[in-house]
Amino acid sequence: MLDLDLSIAYIFAFDMLYLRFWGVRGSLPSPGVETGLFGGNTSCIEIRLRDGSGQSAPILLDLGTGARQFSLRNRTEDDIVVLLSHVHLDHVQGFTFMPILDLPNARIRIFGPRPMPDLSLSVALQSISDPPLFPKRLVERAAEASFIEIESGQIDIGIEGASVRAEFVPHTDITLGYRISSPSASIAYITDHQQPVDSESVEDAIMSLARGVDLLIHDAQYTAEEFRHRSNWGHSTFEYALRVAQCAGAKRLALFHHDPDRSDDDLSRIVSDLQISADRSGVDLFAATEGQELSLG
Repeated sequence: MLDLDLSIAYIFAFDMLYLRFWGVRGSLPSPGVETGLFGGNTSCIEIRLRDGSGQSAPILLDLGTGARQFSLRNRTEDDIVVLLSHVHLDHVQGFTFMPILDLPNARIRIFGPRPMPDLSLSVALQSISDPPLFPKRLVERAAEASFIEIESGQIDIGIEGASVRAEFVPHTDITLGYRISSPSASIAYITDHQQPVDSESVEDAIMSLARGVDLLIHDAQYTAEEFRHRSNWGHSTFEYALRVAQCAGAKRLALFHHDPDRSDDDLSRIVSDLQISADRSGVDLFAATEGQELSLG
């Protein structure tokens, strides 16, 4: 019995969630000297499950320009799952430029919300992947691309050990947030989140995604002063992102979806100032950085 217990402990010791940020910027890409530290590519995060026998196929959160960087570095990957929050350009503009689309026998499965009642997810993504916006039709590419429309609830993405839950997130258009869990770790991805008028309350759907997670990745595009002039633009402040983390009891908070006009120096200063409040509540806070890697569990 002791040997069996040790074997189980050994297996679960390797049951981890691996994460890499490939794009952390919001609204539009912002390459340049002033944004080189945190990165200028738009939203894309890679997640994999790891255990004693290896690692799972990649799960991508969104397909901003960071998705092309992922695909360039992982050219042999021929089976990718995507959890798409919504179809705003900064979250999908890397899709049609991914090398996987030109790999024979490859497949990319994209889960996401129906953008509008009269517009399907597949038509929305094909519209930016076909002429006249792109020279070759998506159906003529070598890989198989499939589009699975989802709503709130548990989602079966076909990766053993991965539990995925989706919930609708307040934004200017239909948007989903996700909670991805393994038996030993959990991540919540809540991007493009419209901060409430009172800047205090947290919706039940948001709490269900973020409650007790090891890592909360949350929209933090605006300062409080900027939010005064952009209060209906569909995003959150740095302070509100921390508020969500505190209410949900999240262990770590990755500030995400950085404003394209935010310089490295300004972002570093804002995060440093916010660190005092985070320390008081026991939340490990940091600004997501392109190329940053984490292992959870």
